Amino acid sequence: MQIDADSLIKTGIKHDQAGRLDEAAGYYRQVLQRQPDHPYALHLLGALSLRQGDPKKAIKLIGSAIRINDREPVFYLFLGQALQQQGELEAALEAFQQALSLAPGLPPAEFRRATVLLALRRPGEALSAFKTVLESGDRFAPATLAQARSLRDVGDFDLAERLLRLLIECHPGMREAHAMLGFVLIARDKLAEAKDIFTGLFIRERGAGWDARPYREQKVSLAKGGAPASASPFFFENLIGHIEYLIARGRLHPSFARLANTYRDILKAHAGKTGAFGLISLSRAETEGVQAVLTRALHYADSRPVSASAVNPSLDGEKLERDYRESPWRMTFFDDFLTADALASLREFCLESTIFFRQSHNTFVSSYLEEGFNCSILYQIATELKRKLPGVLGPLHLQNIWCYRQAPEGDGVRPHSDQAAVTFNFWITPDSANLQPGHGGLILYDREQPLDWDWYKTNAQKDDPRVLRQINDYLQGAQTRIIPYRENRAVMFHSNMFHCSDRFCFRQGYENSRMNITMLFGRHPGLAEN
Repeated sequence: MQIDADSLIKTGIKHDQAGRLDEAAGYYRQVLQRQPDHPYALHLLGALSLRQGDPKKAIKLIGSAIRINDREPVFYLFLGQALQQQGELEAALEAFQQALSLAPGLPPAEFRRATVLLALRRPGEALSAFKTVLESGDRFAPATLAQARSLRDVGDFDLAERLLRLLIECHPGMREAHAMLGFVLIARDKLAEAKDIFTGLFIRERGAGWDARPYREQKVSLAKGGAPASASPFFFENLIGHIEYLIARGRLHPSFARLANTYRDILKAHAGKTGAFGLISLSRAETEGVQAVLTRALHYADSRPVSASAVNPSLDGEKLERDYRESPWRMTFFDDFLTADALASLREFCLESTIFFRQSHNTFVSSYLEEGFNCSILYQIATELKRKLPGVLGPLHLQNIWCYRQAPEGDGVRPHSDQAAVTFNFWITPDSANLQPGHGGLILYDREQPLDWDWYKTNAQKDDPRVLRQINDYLQGAQTRIIPYRENRAVMFHSNMFHCSDRFCFRQGYENSRMNITMLFGRHPGLAEN
């Protein structure tokens, strides 16, 4: 029995949708063997070629389909995508516009048209097109966010900000858009606006704190299918110390001591029972008992104002810049970085604010700008630092800031590089907490991460045995330099240099946790700074 063309097309599409591209192509070719001028078989084979990374072939096939049937908008949509991949932007724009003339308001065509207008440096028209597609629903919100990220990554912060504000206007609940807008604003030195964005984001996600209100246990049933909580022992130890510290300073109602005891009971019940990643897996009952407070801020307030300088005014900026440039290690370090008032303000913020929700196995907890580590003194420090070092940091945009709080002893962070131009790291825990003076700081290697490595894989997955082996093999025979820990000591180095924590041993106790703060400036050396 002879199978008709429509049946062959339908079978091919099923294979296509299942990812069996070779089988799909076979069915489309069977149609063309019988009907060489079948427009839909030509188009589908062209669209498949586009997916297989051959836009030139796609243009030829889809162009043939259009010459046979020039009234099908989807033909122009895929032709435009193929032309866009080939870098033929004007022709791609014309194809998308033709698709829209045949199917007004077709969202995929409008979105593609917007991306081409961006590439052609026609921002007004591009933003108008993005607005049209964003108002049609949330289907293209993630793709629009990706466009904003690309603009940010190439240093076009002005247009990235405009696109993000449009995205938030149409989708105000999109968390990622708010966070990215905050980072774009700090890159543009709009620090007050960025601070407001990050503060609002944190309060929406974590709350503004309990403060003077008494603690009342709130058992909240897990949603159907919801997983019980898991966390590292140090995560709970840090929360216990945090609660007691806040109660002692009148920041929390004394009744919160019950919550600290609940966390102690969890630690006791799970002693020696951590999983493969060093995490405690709470039972359903345990999770219900703490779920209402485990991921919420107990206290959150801005840092205490510092009226005078935050960065030590007696530091010789010219000498520090010269040391950095002339160092074969592409680094320098120095002491007495912050004034006493600024150091106290920052340390107070880190000890009092409930911001350390991110964790890494059983070694440390951390917080980033979009996660609560966001206060006035940080931005004052960053601003003054750029002024103090105008030749090194002045031309570079502030990119990110974070803080790590370590368990009393351990190896800390494994060897890695940072995705920036210059890394500025400093420590704020008193020297009296360090039980091994001369250690506990940072180890710098004399090797940069190769620019052809996948930075995200190498860093985000640096604990993966295969990635760890790759890094260790590369660092075999490398020279190292140890910068010992010291309170208020700063280290500035080329971000692409491999570095890691030096093994540390600090006193037990909440106030004694080793805390380091990292500021990133500029873009990764694989990309040119704007």
